Amino acid sequence: MFQIDTHVVPGGCQNNQPAQPLQTPASPPTQPTDDDVAMRDTLIADQENLLNTYRCMFQIDTHVVPGGCQNNQPARNPV
Repeated sequence: MFQIDTHVVPGGCQNNQPAQPLQTPASPPTQPTDDDVAMRDTLIADQENLLNTYRCMFQIDTHVVPGGCQNNQPARNPV
């Protein structure tokens, strides 16, 4: 919608929508290993950090950014 960093959208955007169809992730393992859990936690943290950066850039819902924003960035480093 904002034409921001379309390189992270596989195939780019067309008409403000992803050009490629939605990808469905594989089912999680029934017995996740410590590595599976660590990888999942890292992915979630990275996604939250990116989302908070966009929230700060556009001053959208800054209440969910712990510590608020400074200079269009989260004020606190992620935990």
